[in-house]
Amino acid sequence: MKRIILFGLIAVGLLFTTIAMLPQNVEVAAKQWTGLNNPAGVAIGDYDNDGLNEIAYSTGHGEVTVLKSDGTTVVKQWTGISTPWGVAIGDYDNDGLNDLAFSEAGGNAVFVYKSDGSTLIKMWTYLGHPAGVAIGDYDNDGLNEIAFAEADANKVTVYESDGVTITKQWTELNAPQGVAIGDYDNDGSNDLAFTETTGNRILVYRNDGTTIVTQLTTGLDKPMGVSIEDYDNDGLNEIAYVEGPAGKLTVYKSDGTSIVRQCTGLSYPEGVAIGDYNNDGLNDLAFSEYSGGKLTVYYQTVQRRTPQVPQPTIVTLRGTLTNDTGYPIVSGSLRVVVKDSLGVQVWQDTFNDVIDNGRYNIPLGAKTTLMLIKGCVYSAVLEVDANSATFVSADVVFGDNNPAGDVVKFVAD
Repeated sequence: MKRIILFGLIAVGLLFTTIAMLPQNVEVAAKQWTGLNNPAGVAIGDYDNDGLNEIAYSTGHGEVTVLKSDGTTVVKQWTGISTPWGVAIGDYDNDGLNDLAFSEAGGNAVFVYKSDGSTLIKMWTYLGHPAGVAIGDYDNDGLNEIAFAEADANKVTVYESDGVTITKQWTELNAPQGVAIGDYDNDGSNDLAFTETTGNRILVYRNDGTTIVTQLTTGLDKPMGVSIEDYDNDGLNEIAYVEGPAGKLTVYKSDGTSIVRQCTGLSYPEGVAIGDYNNDGLNDLAFSEYSGGKLTVYYQTVQRRTPQVPQPTIVTLRGTLTNDTGYPIVSGSLRVVVKDSLGVQVWQDTFNDVIDNGRYNIPLGAKTTLMLIKGCVYSAVLEVDANSATFVSADVVFGDNNPAGDVVKFVAD
């Protein structure tokens, strides 16, 4: 029987958790393309919507190419482009099918194509040297947007899928290049990151466009591409970025200080992407080397200590429940639902009259068996029925991402 302890303070929407030790991430092999003509942007995603991911990259030779995971089969290739740079795969028009976007730095334009490679969904022109491109749900409304940087215009803009409505725009920047959308701080809401090459910094903003989640500045040397995804496959996102002149790629945990991976001695890296390129269920790391003419993907595996089967687990939930004035809730009941990383409910139980002068200490799984898979990420939804000896209905709900960010995550160990 495995035991996990979650310490919670439920008052103003915060639940603090202690995270169990995670499985070790290991790079096991690599795929590399050489002899390319100044590769720049790179993206991993299911462009042709067949359920398997591909890799897309741009080159200074005026090409944007999409390759199958075998590394040789060309799904689509655009040629004759004037210095393409940023590349992104995602469902821009929110029709349930992924699209591909790329920037044309020399032509001062950004294009979004459907997966047939010929149907043009949207085009922006007369831009100021567009660079990085990203597709994702930045404002967390359930619909994707597109974000791109303009290096010469010194701005980053997020557009709704109509291509006209501006969700957010940052101006007076210092030659922004890379752009990424993802949940960097793992609070359940997407953020936006961009690099500034002459400003030598990386900024990550919340979806309000003003709150800075983190800012990386120390010792940077012209940061270029950036990506937000779960690099080490522990269920929590990291940020990866490359520095061209420094020849360096770095992956940071969301604390902004813990380095997960670093590659040095690269030949002017420009693009970076995290995603499951070889379709084995684990994210991989891809990056381009502009001067070296190379595109590399590091495949990964996870060393697991036990077979991946559910095991009886005890998750101990402890905390203090107070009202909005800070006084303890005298009594009450709880209902707890546990979901897996896909949002599928795996367990539920009700705990009557378990709040005593604001305090609760509940062993989830002691009364009704809780079966969890070791190393996997789960979330809990806590419904609180204050001052009720028998749970009837919730006065407060935590872990349902309403308000955004109150997601309660933990890892089975």
